[in-house]
Amino acid sequence: MAKKPKDEQITPEDPEIEGGEPEATEITEITPEPVKPDWPEKTEKRQLRVELEPLEIQTLARSSAELGEEIISLEEDKKASAESYKAQISAKIARRRANDTSIRNGWEERGVACRWEFQCCGVDAESGEQIYHPDKKALIREDNGAVVEVKDITDEERQQALPLEEEQSEPEMDEDQTPADEDES
Repeated sequence: MAKKPKDEQITPEDPEIEGGEPEATEITEITPEPVKPDWPEKTEKRQLRVELEPLEIQTLARSSAELGEEIISLEEDKKASAESYKAQISAKIARRRANDTSIRNGWEERGVACRWEFQCCGVDAESGEQIYHPDKKALIREDNGAVVEVKDITDEERQQALPLEEEQSEPEMDEDQTPADEDES
């Protein structure tokens, strides 16, 4: 082939270029999915805020009113026997204060079932999907799915999640193959 001068440009029609313009190749990168360990199920109960339903508020209000009547009755009886009723009155006053506080706030703390979700740092507000994070765990309420707490996964928990090594099994043979046939192949 003859060399072309430098000022002469090569075009796709030139016989020196085979097939015209080179085709662009698309490179796609495949990312492997992360290995998900088999985390143990872990649950606990926490004292957390629980919004009261109108019926619960009504029940607490009724209870509070009854306690008020009982307090008045006990205070009247107190005159006859001051020492014997003092402890009973104090207990009812404490219960009534707790009821009044719950009524005023519209919520009270109760034991709520929660579960730990590993490799999770929260829950997406729109989709409700868990947000993946390889080093975190999230405590999630069972009743409404809200995140209570997020912590780092401990080394002990990581160790528990590792799969146990299974004993190596012998290689599988075809039905018509015997152990002697396998050695020969």
